[in-house]
Amino acid sequence: MRSLFIFLMAVSAFAQDRANNVYECYKETVLSAAAEVLTHFFSDHGERRTTMAREASDSRLLGGIHFGGDNDEGFILGQTLAKAAISALR
Repeated sequence: MRSLFIFLMAVSAFAQDRANNVYECYKETVLSAAAEVLTHFFSDHGERRTTMAREASDSRLLGGIHFGGDNDEGFILGQTLAKAAISALR
């Protein structure tokens, strides 16, 4: 499990798009990746985990910490990385 976490963090660090001064939000990437991984290993309440991750992401938007597009891209990146990591474990 620790190697999966290290993999997700390493890939998210290199996956940021700096060419247009927009970047995926790190916390949203981690939140959505964690929800995906936990749902894979513990399938009960999967939809609730994703909802909770989205609510945490939205709170950062409403707090003025991030822009909506950055939040959304970070969330999508986290889900994509988690799915890639899970498929690599199979």
